[in-house]
Amino acid sequence: MVESRQRRGSERRIRFGETAVEIIATQGLHALTHRTVDETAGYPPGSINYYAPTRSRLLALALETVHAQ
Repeated sequence: MVESRQRRGSERRIRFGETAVEIIATQGLHALTHRTVDETAGYPPGSINYYAPTRSRLLALALETVHAQ
C-alpha cells in the first residue's frame, strides 16, 4: 500500500511538472499559477501545493521536468 501511494505521488509530481511546462509553452510564464496547473492537470484546487508550495518552486518543478526530458 505504501508503495502504491509513493508511486501515485511520483506520477502526480511528473504530471504537475509536465503540465507546468505545457502552460509556460502555450500561455507564457505569466500564466503559470497554482490554480492553472491544478485545473489543467485535472486535479482539485490546492493539489499542487504539496509538491510546489511557492511559485518559485512551481517554476523549479517545470525546469526539473524539462531537464529530465
